[in-house]
Amino acid sequence: MAETEVDAQFNQGFYERLNSLKNYRNVALLVVTHERYDEILFNIESEFKTSKLDIQEVEDLPDLTRDEARYELTQRLPELSTVHISHLMLQVRQGSGYNYATLDYLSRQLKNSLQSWADM
Repeated sequence: MAETEVDAQFNQGFYERLNSLKNYRNVALLVVTHERYDEILFNIESEFKTSKLDIQEVEDLPDLTRDEARYELTQRLPELSTVHISHLMLQVRQGSGYNYATLDYLSRQLKNSLQSWADM
C-alpha cells in the first residue's frame, strides 16, 4: 500500500472500513511491516499520506532464538551446509537474539545468488 502503483481499491474508504473493524467483538486487525506503520507513507488515491489506520497497540517482534533462527535458515536454504548456516547465524546475531529482518534479507540474497549460479 506504500508503493507507487497501488490498486484503486486502497482508497480512503478502504482505510475507514479497516478502522471500523474495532467496533466488532472478537475481531482484530494485525499489521506486520518491516517499518513502523506510523512512519510509512501510504499511497491513497495517488497521494502519499501518513497512515490512516487507528492502531491502538504497537508491538515490535522480539528477536528470534538461536533454534528459531537455525530452523528458519535451514528451511529457506536447505542446500547450505551446517558450516555455512553457522556463519549466517553469526551475521544475524544481535545481542542475545537473532534479528529476523537481517536473516530474511541475507537468506533472500543467498537464495537469489544460488539460483543465478544454478541457471548458468
